[in-house]
Amino acid sequence: MVTRNRKPSRAVLQTLLNVTKTILATFLGNIVFGKPYTVNLNHAYEELEAIVEQVSVQLDIGCVVEDLER
Repeated sequence: MVTRNRKPSRAVLQTLLNVTKTILATFLGNIVFGKPYTVNLNHAYEELEAIVEQVSVQLDIGCVVEDLER
């Protein structure tokens, strides 16, 4: 995600997380997912999983920072 020298809001990160999880769920419903000949599909799934992980960490960090500021 690229921003203009500002951090994305929690709402934006949450939306990104939800949309990415929805896309991942559609991959799991694909009958060819996980097959060795679907290299691109499998790779895309792995990249989306990494995005979910990164955004989840960002959201967790944001919560901790907000708690510390209170």
